[in-house]
Amino acid sequence: IRNPWSDELSETFAMGVDDYLPPGDLSALRAKLATLRTPGAPAPIHRTGKVILADSDRERRVHLARHLRKMGLDVEFAVSGDDLPSDTTVKLVVADSGLPPNGAVSCLDQYRRGPGEKIPWGVVGPQSELEAARAAFDQRPAVGFFDGDSDAAGIVLTANQVIAGAARSMRR
Repeated sequence: IRNPWSDELSETFAMGVDDYLPPGDLSALRAKLATLRTPGAPAPIHRTGKVILADSDRERRVHLARHLRKMGLDVEFAVSGDDLPSDTTVKLVVADSGLPPNGAVSCLDQYRRGPGEKIPWGVVGPQSELEAARAAFDQRPAVGFFDGDSDAAGIVLTANQVIAGAARSMRR
């Protein structure tokens, strides 16, 4: 693809590609290949903790996990609030607003009574449910809200900032 602004390349980036080498740029290609050949270069980024995706919808969990794993993060699943681990290495919980058995608000309250007291949460759902969740979460710190119909990039960006901090990029 010669035009970096083409629709074809935009679709490729939307699928998760995060780099582009223009055709004919052999020096850039050599640099990329040399990086791959360097001992230890293909190893994943230092993993600093787990991200828990709590959602009863398998397709949504898998889609978001794909993006987070590209960042080098450990991702685990929970299909209900009862399945949330109380592991201290959890750095972020991303939960569906309607997470069984009683919704994300109830699950968060229960989770934060134990070792998960300060773990940030991202609540994902349709706009109508997010408004109710925002009102219910009003007094709870470290909770973000994401429209479930939008691109997963917002959640991935938040995960990058929460887990890695502003000084380190998770891009590889």
